[in-house]
Amino acid sequence: MAVPNATTAINVNVGNHFNSRFRSCISPYRFIIIRTRQKPQGCFTVNTAGCFPKPAVSAIILDEDRILLARRGCEPNKGLWSLPGGSIELGETAREAVVREVAEETGLIIEPISIAGVRDVIAREDGKILFHYVIISFYAKVISGTLAPASDAAELRWIPVGELPCYETTPGLIDWLADIGLESRGKTSSL
Repeated sequence: MAVPNATTAINVNVGNHFNSRFRSCISPYRFIIIRTRQKPQGCFTVNTAGCFPKPAVSAIILDEDRILLARRGCEPNKGLWSLPGGSIELGETAREAVVREVAEETGLIIEPISIAGVRDVIAREDGKILFHYVIISFYAKVISGTLAPASDAAELRWIPVGELPCYETTPGLIDWLADIGLESRGKTSSL
């Protein structure tokens, strides 16, 4: 099976052998090994059905009464607005991950201030789990950089919190922001 950037994927029976050159996903039925020579760039897809939840991070970056949102350029939820962020890499702390992800997506260097909250994002279809992210969200402030979409962000925008109902956001985002104290409810997409 061909995977972007000289990556080879192999399905093997469950075992307890692990080599640091491989990334793995253990399910009760199989062990999926993805051998990488280069870190994939841009959008890529890995089938994670049957795997553990994926730890991820996001940043709540405020400027007066505005919040920074990114329009997703890749699946899942392509085209919807969300907080900048992404997956935590092996060996990386959550704080390191949020700084890296925001820099990759927005061009901004941030300082995480405190944890705003944790939420689960689970997408299901036909009784199957498509993906499950456990997202740690940080309040953060901008230290430096120039706002410019990159990586998997199609567009970036400072949005007045009161106008969040006018934007189609990732499922549950606006309700969750309201639950943690950003007072606005609005239109969210359903999968």
